[in-house]
Amino acid sequence: MKIPEKLWIKAMDLIRQLGVLAFGSRLRRLTERLSKDVSRSFRDQGIGFEVRWFPVFYLLTLESEVSITGIASALQYTHPAINQIAGEMDRAGLIVSTRDKNDERRRLLSLSKKGQSLITDLKPLWADIADATKEILSMSGIDFVAAIDKVEEALDQRQLYDRIVSRIKIRQYDAIEIVEYESSLKDHFRELNYEWLKKYYRIEPADEKVLGDPEGNIISNGGAVVFARIDGRIIGTGALIKHDDQTYEIAKMAVTERMQRRQAGKKLTRALLDRALDSGAVRIFLETSPQMTPAISLYEKLGFEISEGFITPRYKRESITMVYKFEK
Repeated sequence: MKIPEKLWIKAMDLIRQLGVLAFGSRLRRLTERLSKDVSRSFRDQGIGFEVRWFPVFYLLTLESEVSITGIASALQYTHPAINQIAGEMDRAGLIVSTRDKNDERRRLLSLSKKGQSLITDLKPLWADIADATKEILSMSGIDFVAAIDKVEEALDQRQLYDRIVSRIKIRQYDAIEIVEYESSLKDHFRELNYEWLKKYYRIEPADEKVLGDPEGNIISNGGAVVFARIDGRIIGTGALIKHDDQTYEIAKMAVTERMQRRQAGKKLTRALLDRALDSGAVRIFLETSPQMTPAISLYEKLGFEISEGFITPRYKRESITMVYKFEK
């Protein structure tokens, strides 16, 4: 017997089954259920009041006048959210808005006579709502409010967005494989560098010399060329040029545009930096374009700092030199 689709979907409760992945959606659903019942209670008692007005309204019962900024700060709401709620309450005749005598740009909100008269009707109902809510929460077997406090404290320490991005970067970084130079990869070294040079500048003779013969100009002199590979595709490259036994340059770094900001540049730079350090380098530097602000930020995070006059410019295009800061 085939179960009708509507019955199957209803029994499924996908949000519940998704667990923590749908945590925010489940909280929103829970909030909607609670708010719906509270709104129904207001209507039954003949009170024209919306659930979403409660935090602002309650604050105004404690303070005679509060600015939009003050309300937003006290409730940890955004300014647009407070403005929207205030607009609804104003149209309902529950608040009045006046200009701050000390600052004409600031609006001060206060309860109107209608709003003040509503307090008498609302307070007993608020007590009933609180008792009913406590009854529900007690059935959870935990201090639910304290648990929410802990979640908010955790978010104050580090936002969910930052935690997600951190995991994305780790996953992307781990997915990238560093590959040693082979003659079959020579064209990738040239084309990846040509891609960004053509976009921002022009290819100079010094570029053509190195990119056209990496084996002769880099590898045979004690340097190295490596590649970043993901899912079998070469997406980036970089070179380590040996100037002498103590001086190395990280150069010809390039990641194809569609794969940038996916940790390839970071993994390539670290691989070349580690190789230079393992070779006994005392000085490690690189040149980059001042237009490449994401790249500059990456190099700074990896221990490089901008240094003027370290080397004589070798290209006509504008560039800056960054030198690795060795730990003392």
